[in-house]
Amino acid sequence: MSPRMPAQLQQQNVRGPGLKCGEALTMGLIAAILAITLVSNASAQQVPTAPSLKLAPGVIVDPDRGFAYVMSTEGGIDAVELARGTRVWHSNAAAKPLVLAGDLLVCQGDARSGNNALEIVIVNVRQRGESVLARTVPLASGVQVSIDAMLTGTFTSSALVVGREVVVSWAYAAHPERARGMPDTTPRDDKSRQAPAAPPARGSFRMDLSSGEVTPLPPEQAPAVVPAPSNLGPRARLPNVPDLQFLSADSLHVLGVQRIAADPAWERFRWSIHQRVSGAKVGEFGAHWSWAPFVVLGAQIIYLTPPYMRRTDQKLAEEPNKFRAADLATGRELWAWPVRDTAYRGLIPP
Repeated sequence: MSPRMPAQLQQQNVRGPGLKCGEALTMGLIAAILAITLVSNASAQQVPTAPSLKLAPGVIVDPDRGFAYVMSTEGGIDAVELARGTRVWHSNAAAKPLVLAGDLLVCQGDARSGNNALEIVIVNVRQRGESVLARTVPLASGVQVSIDAMLTGTFTSSALVVGREVVVSWAYAAHPERARGMPDTTPRDDKSRQAPAAPPARGSFRMDLSSGEVTPLPPEQAPAVVPAPSNLGPRARLPNVPDLQFLSADSLHVLGVQRIAADPAWERFRWSIHQRVSGAKVGEFGAHWSWAPFVVLGAQIIYLTPPYMRRTDQKLAEEPNKFRAADLATGRELWAWPVRDTAYRGLIPP
């Protein structure tokens, strides 16, 4: 169906027979341009335009817009401006960002923990995280869905944009009782006959970004899960860089890590950041962490650090998960934003 023309153009076209040839051609050209513009705008929300970067579970970086979408410590999702580290909007429609598809942020909902239903919520980042679509997908019996790690098991989810669809993959690993602090009642004579831990339950499904239609995927069609960046092997390492090397989230840079001091020194490591193709060094500075998920954006290095405690001036300071930006050349921190901690912090039975 053709897009509807503004009333002014419709009124001018009604008088079309009285228009000169040049005027009629001009009006036709305007109408054609308007039609193309409206169709382009309507499809832009549905069709992915550029890949987003998954820095870590629940932290999606959007380099084109200069934003990051992160799990909020308050629940919900924060949109953080990368240039200044300020929150531009907050949404309670979903809880864990999975992947960005054009204007649509595909997320996991923060449904009641422990059930076997996975809630997928799609929000529009141009509309400040307003929900545009939501579906609840039942999973296999015995699966316990939760964004936070549980004493009984760990549930993980990820997503991949494929055309006009998103493929969601999930896995659930139940924790054996012995790993939960429960007493092991197996007689010593039977230790050798203990059953091994059950393999994780897994599954995938496709979800149409427009209609929300969900289609289960057989295991052979499920996408391969790409592991988090790890220490590069000998063949992939850059020369003249410390042996401990890690890839950036976009695979364009390499982080070389060298230990330069022993405990209790704070900055025990030296980070050197290099372009992966040329090997050119673009930054170097001291750091407390032996590694962190990172990406280089302009003159900044963006990275995520785990919770830690540090004694300063006879006080014990506790730092939560934080999404940080530092000057690439000096390592000077430019800003930091807290991120929801999903690790299990509850009691463990004696």
